[in-house]
Amino acid sequence: MHTKKIILWFAVAILSIQIVWAQQHSDYTPLQVSDAGATELTSMLQMSPSAAAKRAGSGKASLYEAVDIEIKEKVKQGFVLYDDTLSRYLAAIGAQLAATRPSLQGTYKIYTLRSSSCNAFTFPNGVIFVTTGLLAKLHSKSQVAFVLGHEFGHLIKKHGEQAFDKELNLKKDFKFSSSNNENTLEVLLHYSREFEMEADAIGIELVSTAGFDANEAAKAIKYISPEDTQFMYHKIDIRKNFQNEDFSIDSIMSKSASGNYGNNTSKDGDDRLSTHPDDEKRFIAIKELLANMPGINVKPLPGDSADYAKVEYTARMENIRADFESGNYSGSIYLSLRSLKEDAGNRYLKLMLAKNLIWLANYKNNDVFDEAFNESNQYYGRYFSEVESFLKKLSPNDIKKLSYSYIKHNYNTSGKNEELCFYLAYASDFYLGSGVSRFYFNQYLKEYPGGKYTGYAEKKLQ
Repeated sequence: MHTKKIILWFAVAILSIQIVWAQQHSDYTPLQVSDAGATELTSMLQMSPSAAAKRAGSGKASLYEAVDIEIKEKVKQGFVLYDDTLSRYLAAIGAQLAATRPSLQGTYKIYTLRSSSCNAFTFPNGVIFVTTGLLAKLHSKSQVAFVLGHEFGHLIKKHGEQAFDKELNLKKDFKFSSSNNENTLEVLLHYSREFEMEADAIGIELVSTAGFDANEAAKAIKYISPEDTQFMYHKIDIRKNFQNEDFSIDSIMSKSASGNYGNNTSKDGDDRLSTHPDDEKRFIAIKELLANMPGINVKPLPGDSADYAKVEYTARMENIRADFESGNYSGSIYLSLRSLKEDAGNRYLKLMLAKNLIWLANYKNNDVFDEAFNESNQYYGRYFSEVESFLKKLSPNDIKKLSYSYIKHNYNTSGKNEELCFYLAYASDFYLGSGVSRFYFNQYLKEYPGGKYTGYAEKKLQ
């Protein structure tokens, strides 16, 4: 591990240990699993792949062992949810779809994965993960039904096991020599694309039979492309969010010339070396299926989009939280700023900005700033790069000043609460030193005796 990063973790160890997510003063309360959900996740860590492997045949034991390892790793990371608000929503839609196919009963379980990446995937053992990043992009219950119907299609056709068999055969036939690696990969991935198209057809059938609006399937494909097309050209007003009496954007931006804000990628429709079909091809294929499959229901579902608004909002808030917890602070900042455009008074979003800025300041101060940026940020759109460029231009002192001034401004204007009171003391200590911070730590102890951060504050006053 990088020596400076070790120093960073020690510097904020106490702070990180004491972070508590259920904020009674905020406008959003992060998701929590129920007792039943916690029991379920614990059981996943203790499960054995042997029974499923035996049912599939001894030749697939290694497949189920690999699946078991991957699932357990995701649970250990703390990003898997079960029996929470979103997971119960998904489970209800899944049950409605499965009721049309008796063979699906008892063969699957759906979990929510807190991740800003847009994805859903099914393991051969029936475990289905749906990310909050995907839920945040969709706009109706029927669109979610299509996503789950698509994943059920993979399960019904045993695509995971078929892909495993296909890979074994390819390794045997092609030996993966250097002369034909690309051709081998192309054949294998084309086989995967065939599965995707087949799963789309099954998904449409299940959606229609279960009474959802099959027309929403085509819309879902438009929304779930990796690029953040919905917000691609929504400019973030950095000045509006960060300019205040203690922090001048102009003075910071004048220190260096403007960077290259372009972050768009072009697509030419060549999906030969992709595991999924080109989005446009998939969209056209689904339109053809909707037009030609007999008996497909395309009747709008009452309240389809209106009822989904709360799910979309919850997913967006969880994406901010997930990026923060995974160390993608710049991504979490961008998503917070983007949401503040529509919800300017949301105190949870302002609190998340404060926390992200504190951590960025620590990273900058310890010269590991680049580790606070994530490759997935390329999908956030062209205006993310403006936010990123702004953050990267800040000197260690600049970003300390920004975190302090932002927290102080919001503490004075957004309603006082324990979190901001503590972070104001922490930021003032980080930026101005103990002479000033002693006042704020004393203020915290006076206003919140027995609070979550009492131990930390008392140590700073010793």
